[in-house]
Amino acid sequence: MIELLVVVAIMGFVMRLTVTSYGNYQVEVQQSNGREFAQEIISLQAVYYSENQIYTNDLTDLGYSAPFKSSPPYYTAALEACPGPETLYHCAQVKLTPNPGEGYPNTLVITANTRSVWTETP
Repeated sequence: MIELLVVVAIMGFVMRLTVTSYGNYQVEVQQSNGREFAQEIISLQAVYYSENQIYTNDLTDLGYSAPFKSSPPYYTAALEACPGPETLYHCAQVKLTPNPGEGYPNTLVITANTRSVWTETP
């Protein structure tokens, strides 16, 4: 009987480790998805700039339709001019915000701009 209790305890411990590791993996996948989505938008901004000599703050100009969510829908995107005295003639940034109810609470807010400055905040 003692042997059975020891085996059950060991199995419970292994299962707990597995579930925790899977949760961490899911967070990493979602953050990677967000980084790829931000990079895609920044690349489209570069194309838009080469054609119009200004960046856009409207994702529909880049071919997206509302709502502006990544696929799978972990993040919602918004475009804006970079902070400070910058204008859309100089710099644009995309801010990805985690969608409530989608994914895990540790998913980051990702901000990237056309000058290759990236920030990720919890």
